[in-house]
Amino acid sequence: MSDRRAYLLVNLATLIWASNITLGRALRADIGPAMLTFVRVIVATLLLTFVLRREINRNFFRGWPLLLAMGATGIAGFPILLYWSVRYTTAVNAGLITAITPLVTLPIAAWWLGDRVVPRQVIGMVLSLAGVGLIVGVNAVRLGVNIGDILSIIDALVWAVYSVLGRLVMRQRTTLPATGAAFLLSIPLLIPVVGVESLTMPTLWTPPLALLALYIGVFPGAIALLCWNGGVRHLGPGRAMAFYNTLPLYTSLLAVVLLGEPLQWTHLLGGALVIGGGLFAARGAAGRVQGARA
Repeated sequence: MSDRRAYLLVNLATLIWASNITLGRALRADIGPAMLTFVRVIVATLLLTFVLRREINRNFFRGWPLLLAMGATGIAGFPILLYWSVRYTTAVNAGLITAITPLVTLPIAAWWLGDRVVPRQVIGMVLSLAGVGLIVGVNAVRLGVNIGDILSIIDALVWAVYSVLGRLVMRQRTTLPATGAAFLLSIPLLIPVVGVESLTMPTLWTPPLALLALYIGVFPGAIALLCWNGGVRHLGPGRAMAFYNTLPLYTSLLAVVLLGEPLQWTHLLGGALVIGGGLFAARGAAGRVQGARA
């Protein structure tokens, strides 16, 4: 695979994930967060099971406690929190806030895995957190605390935990089979949550809603994951993670164009700090990866 194709894959993944945030905001009155997550997981699981059909054997769920934890955090918990957050905040806010995920992963990885955090990453994390503080804080002073922004911050922390759990699992498993197993294990966790939600937030299915839910399962749920893994496999995590910062850019663009959401000065300045901090930290990570390869 060429570098150009790998860069295309990671950018396509973040664009698809940006569409997921935008659609979650657009569908907030039509379908509950748990139901939308359940449909996403079921559809994505069917696709991943087909891709992995030759690898499913008695060892497929080896190390199941960690796989179950991955399913509870990143596959079930993360999208529920995401779709819940955009019921109360804009897609622009959610996209910008969740962009801090790679950086909030750093202290968790240092604590659990013993990763070394270098000064460049600390500076990048401080810049990004300052950007989130600007986005959330100015609105909180002006309009009061927005529960959606708080949920977005919690969501970023949940995904960070999932990322570290994934690294623990990948010490003994390859990425795609472990992810597929975690998807399957997340389904029993989602069923009671969907049941409780349906008592107060029943879904009225229509053909457009079904098609959009199907899109979320096929593309954000499975295709984006395959694109991201393919790009990371070629570029390495350091170079690929720098392009994760396109997620808030794509989300803001889609939200403004498709939903008519406004861009305020706090979004522009705060977003610049979030993205700039991420790029600053990722540049150091890429340099270390290249140095190790050399």
